[in-house]
Amino acid sequence: MLALDDAAFVDQALRAGLRPDPLQTIADWADAHMLLPSWSAEPGPWRTSRTPYLREIMDCLSPLSPVRRVVFMKCAQIGGTSCGQNWIGYVVHRAPAAMLIVEPTVDVAKKLSKQKIQPMFDTVPVLKGKVKEARSRDSGNTILAKDYLGGMLVLTGANSGVGLRFMSAQYLFLDEVDAYPYDVDGEGPPVAVAEKRALTYARHKIYLCSTPVLKQTSVIEPEYEASDQRRYQVPCPWCQHSQILRWSQLKWPDGKPEQAQYQCESCLAHIPEHHKTAMLAAGRWVATYPERPTAGFHLNALYAPYGWVNSWAYLAKEWVRIIHKRDRGQQQTFINTHLAETWEDMGEHLNQSELAGRREAYAAPCPEGVVVLTAAVDVQDNRLECECVGWGVDEESWSIDYQRFNGSPAQPDVWAQLETWRQQTWQHEAGVPMKIVQLAIDTGGHHAKEAYAFVKPREKERVCATKGSNQPGHPLVGRPTKSNYGKVNLYAIGTDTAKDTLFSRLTLDTFGPGYCHFPVSALYDDEYFAQLASEEKRSKYERGVLQGTVYKKLRARNEALDLKVLNMAALAILNPNLKALAKQLPARTRPITSPAAPVEPPPKPIYAPPLHPRPPIDPFRTRPRTPYRTGGFTKGWR
Repeated sequence: MLALDDAAFVDQALRAGLRPDPLQTIADWADAHMLLPSWSAEPGPWRTSRTPYLREIMDCLSPLSPVRRVVFMKCAQIGGTSCGQNWIGYVVHRAPAAMLIVEPTVDVAKKLSKQKIQPMFDTVPVLKGKVKEARSRDSGNTILAKDYLGGMLVLTGANSGVGLRFMSAQYLFLDEVDAYPYDVDGEGPPVAVAEKRALTYARHKIYLCSTPVLKQTSVIEPEYEASDQRRYQVPCPWCQHSQILRWSQLKWPDGKPEQAQYQCESCLAHIPEHHKTAMLAAGRWVATYPERPTAGFHLNALYAPYGWVNSWAYLAKEWVRIIHKRDRGQQQTFINTHLAETWEDMGEHLNQSELAGRREAYAAPCPEGVVVLTAAVDVQDNRLECECVGWGVDEESWSIDYQRFNGSPAQPDVWAQLETWRQQTWQHEAGVPMKIVQLAIDTGGHHAKEAYAFVKPREKERVCATKGSNQPGHPLVGRPTKSNYGKVNLYAIGTDTAKDTLFSRLTLDTFGPGYCHFPVSALYDDEYFAQLASEEKRSKYERGVLQGTVYKKLRARNEALDLKVLNMAALAILNPNLKALAKQLPARTRPITSPAAPVEPPPKPIYAPPLHPRPPIDPFRTRPRTPYRTGGFTKGWR
């Protein structure tokens, strides 16, 4: 049998459940009751007139509105979470029901509860006593769950499948959805999982609110695009033309971003920011697709009330600072947090004309600074492409020579030309000849057999076989293996790793560590630099999660880029002490001007392995190779 207090409680709950929805909107309730804490930017009573653009959003969340789904794509610190907080207070006071709040993580949900929700229950007079006092042994009021008459408020993280499945809720507040993980516990996107908890209620309300991040993974942008797409239009104080505030219309004199003003798109007059208060008050939301049931709202930082941190002058100064630094990361942050737009990763590519502009006249075939030479060979179906690169301290590099030996790699003549080129020397600016110390050959094409045959007898002369690997995180050069039918040391090259380094070096604009030099030579023509800039670096996503980067071809031929990568690998395989080698170079010699000057014997090439007399090497067998079989399967070649 119920006690008197219990019977009174049941009667009160029954009457509350039978009471019709209140006529008061959330905005009116907030103006009448809501208080902002002392640590907020503008403490004291809530005033919707300070942020008039929030009124229609809160009206759509009110019980009398037929809208069931509200989407708010916003900049940072514009009032999106405050709308949700006012909604919570309204539900607890005027329209009690079960409510679920989802933050990106459980930790963020706890911070929201401690810093905003619980202080609201403690300071707003009409909410005092609605939620039980927090006590360690009372489960009616914990950090993530709060009971009140007629309902329950639960906070959880999008990374918690258990929290999303905890209960059904008539009201669903999904905050910062672009920070949600793509999948939760293998059940799918958190937004879809959470919405299933509310769709059983005929009069449900769902509020999605977020600052956008990446276009490829954004949740809030496609939600907004599927809505009626409302934009807040404000009148010009001079011609009264109603318009959306756009970043492109914010103007300032050169070098004076602190004088930024908005230019009306109709009369072209400049509007000082102190007019913004009246403009916002006279503004109105206009839907692009009014027939759609979902109410979608978009706001950027140009709408921030006059006196807030995000002033027009502040935005202009931030943009000038970021553009001056050429920092793409900060540019993305500005686009996301201030303009409320997604950042589209268009890919990072090299500029062909800028690379060609690097060409310089060398004082000698090997300029001062070069201490060791490497070379790379790219095996094509009808030719061998080769490049020799000189390396200096801190891997500053100089392109020395580029050759193309035409002919099928299946014929020994092409390889004989390569051998002749490998043995030649290039004069150093210090007056000594230099020759290739390490040669790397790409054996990943159709002529791997011939490439192995060339490498095999020359391995002791630092000629090595390589094969590219696009495995994410692969080191520049892996351990060599002889598990190939040539039985040579085969090095796996992390091509993406090498290109990451190479792309950053090719954008350096000052000589020094990592800088890449190119000579003024017919060998380094426009086609060479077109090949060098033939790929684009893009972000790679799997199931909406950033997995790393991938390189996409922009044109068919890219041998110059591949040879640069191979030369980096050749240097890593050689692993020389560049600083020690630099000290061994003789001082730069003066040119001989007198014919009577004594003739000295030419110096020996430096940094080359000793050459021992040996008979000519034929990289190909003269007798035919026949397959042998074991157990019915072809095992190899004799």
